[in-house]
Amino acid sequence: MSQVMIEVELRIMQVARGTGTTLLSQYQSNNPGEGGSSNPRPGGVTQMLFKNDAVLVPGTSGAVTLANMLTALQTAASDFAAASGTVLITTADLAQINGWQTGSP
Repeated sequence: MSQVMIEVELRIMQVARGTGTTLLSQYQSNNPGEGGSSNPRPGGVTQMLFKNDAVLVPGTSGAVTLANMLTALQTAASDFAAASGTVLITTADLAQINGWQTGSP
């Protein structure tokens, strides 16, 4: 029997500050809303960084639970940005992200 795996795509983007409801992003395929209820959210501007990860979901095939999914998602979050170890968001990535405030690509 096969196991379940999740793939997580992380899109880190700059959004315009203080625009309120002026620059809301349209909720549609591959452009999610904010939060569990998919509320409208600020639209991203020019700068964006992509990262991805894949994690096997623990548990028994055919009987996967929300707790199993949460464990896999927490593992993916740690893969992206744990406090220690090898993480997917590097110090160079953080420098790039922080540089967006000054107009750097």
